[in-house]
Amino acid sequence: MKNNMIFNTAKVVMAALTLGAMTTACSDWDDHYDANGTVTGSATSTLWENISANKNLSDFAALAKKAGYDQVLSNPQTYTVWAPLNGSFDYETLNNMDLATMKKQFMQNHVAHFNYPASGSVDESIYMINEKMKKFVGNGTYTMGGLELVQPNIPNSNGTLHAINGKLDFGFNIYESINANDYPLDSVSAYFAKYDMKSLDVENSVKGPVVDGQITYLDSVLVEYNALANSMRAYINNEDSNYTMILPTNEAWIEKKQYVDALLDYLPSYQYTNTFYEKYDSIKKSTERDLVDNAYLSDSLSHLLMVGNLAFNNNRGDNVKLNKLQTGQTLQADSLVSTVGLKFYSEDAADLFKDAKRIDKSNGAVWVTNTLGFKPWHYKVPIKVEGEYGTNIAGTFKGDVSYLTVNDASKNDTVEGRLSNNSYAEVRANTATSNPEIDYYLPRVYKGKYVLYICVAPSNINKNTYQPSMLPNQMQIKYGYHENKNNVGMYVEKTLARKVSNDPTKVDTIRIGEVDFPYATIGLQKAMPYVRIMSNVTSSKLSVFDRTLRIDYIYLIPKELDDYIQQHPDYKWEDESDK
Repeated sequence: MKNNMIFNTAKVVMAALTLGAMTTACSDWDDHYDANGTVTGSATSTLWENISANKNLSDFAALAKKAGYDQVLSNPQTYTVWAPLNGSFDYETLNNMDLATMKKQFMQNHVAHFNYPASGSVDESIYMINEKMKKFVGNGTYTMGGLELVQPNIPNSNGTLHAINGKLDFGFNIYESINANDYPLDSVSAYFAKYDMKSLDVENSVKGPVVDGQITYLDSVLVEYNALANSMRAYINNEDSNYTMILPTNEAWIEKKQYVDALLDYLPSYQYTNTFYEKYDSIKKSTERDLVDNAYLSDSLSHLLMVGNLAFNNNRGDNVKLNKLQTGQTLQADSLVSTVGLKFYSEDAADLFKDAKRIDKSNGAVWVTNTLGFKPWHYKVPIKVEGEYGTNIAGTFKGDVSYLTVNDASKNDTVEGRLSNNSYAEVRANTATSNPEIDYYLPRVYKGKYVLYICVAPSNINKNTYQPSMLPNQMQIKYGYHENKNNVGMYVEKTLARKVSNDPTKVDTIRIGEVDFPYATIGLQKAMPYVRIMSNVTSSKLSVFDRTLRIDYIYLIPKELDDYIQQHPDYKWEDESDK
């Protein structure tokens, strides 16, 4: 894409013609300054020779040499240089800057590959060597990055030199702004800095001679990126991207992290069992343990939770409204979607930017805030367990499980509601007198309270296997979790409800009740809480209840969210049960 923007055949021909005309009109090499002291050059000399010989560019030349650009601009490769005149920029500040920063923010910010003459009508988006994009425009008079070319088209043997009256704005992008900001952002900055990476940009690096069979580089241009941001699908170092990122101050970070840390309270080890029903009481007898580096796991996950939803792609859906949102305004958007995929509907989306300050960047904007506007369930998110996914099933007892699909063509239209993922698990008794049972693992559980919901399909959900005698289930529900026994998480089982029935005319989501997990298990591979669903139908009630279980999904909603929904019935949130 870059090459399409900065290079084409017509442009090369125009540049050649322009340089040819200038060569014939140029004064001798001995005369580098006219009567007014302006900059001139020789078309037979390199960019570096012409720059270093001009006293009006002596400050620029000194910085160029310090950065190694005396070699780069002597190279036969073709460049265009926009060189600021002496007195038009703060030389001393740049000279005292650390070399790597000066090189990236100043020297590479004034040099581009290929020829860019100021001739005719020009309207170009040009990538400089440091990957920053500048606008080069004009027709008769020309500007680069908003600065006027006071002396355009100074000829050279390896490119074109333009003298400008001022330093081109570096234009920090979002990635660079995390570490270069006047605000106290040390907490978020330090975490992202752990994942800073660099790789050689072969395309923009300046090749030198081959030494011992190896390519050397006169100027090694490094591509900086952040592995954490990339894992979030937030490519905030790309100049041709467009993102919004919320940046919490230390005050906001510390306040919210206290809540997040409390969700991630682990024990050093947890009991688990691979096969729940080898014996009915196998959980109690299991001696296998899942060892946990609890401090490391808690710290790692808490930081990931803190940054996970800070970035938004401005080109996605309603996110485009972030382009125009300004400090003090209330966001009017149906929803926003973070780069990791969490959706924030209107109320929550507006809260994210309330009392935050917008600061424009070269590839979008950052919003600095002293108060992170995320609600508790944006960290402790709901947990959905699909009934038909075999990996979710811990075991069955006194029954055989099968996984059934009901698509639009086979669904019974008289049944209210729809199945999640168009599928469910059916557990049939394996004897005439059995009450079948099924256990489901509960993954990604944080410490704290949830409300348990179970969605059950009716027997006539499939019109091709229509059952006229529709009976409800009667179920007993238990759940297992870990309690601390001498610093070991040991399974404990509690009964939530002994008799729960569903509406057999619809896909019915039943509110079972509250469950409480004293310790986190998110991130553990084997030790997970579970839900046990048991048919509870006596022989005398077989004409009233159906023993066959049909489980669509299990749903755990954080208690805070469940309470909020009860108090605010119109509240809109990303309800996984609708998917």
